[in-house]
Amino acid sequence: MAFILDGLKSLASELIDDQQNFTDLTQVAVVNGDACATVLSKRLAAGHIYTYCGPLLVALNPYQEMPELYSAELLDVYREILSVEERGPPGL
Repeated sequence: MAFILDGLKSLASELIDDQQNFTDLTQVAVVNGDACATVLSKRLAAGHIYTYCGPLLVALNPYQEMPELYSAELLDVYREILSVEERGPPGL
């Protein structure tokens, strides 16, 4: 049994390196509070303050201005999004 748990932990740790690219917490292989916090921390460090959790949007406060997220060009993108099926990356 310990062998199986060690294998799962090893697999989970291999996936950690790619976690900043997860746009939805439902993509996390092992879903628990620590795993979600790790994904959100890595995304925040990479400048991604928005992350989906299924149909919900998780927004983190970066405690700094992020003008690249609220430019006039992005406002035009927001206006073009018509439905949930066409949703863009988190925050759009």
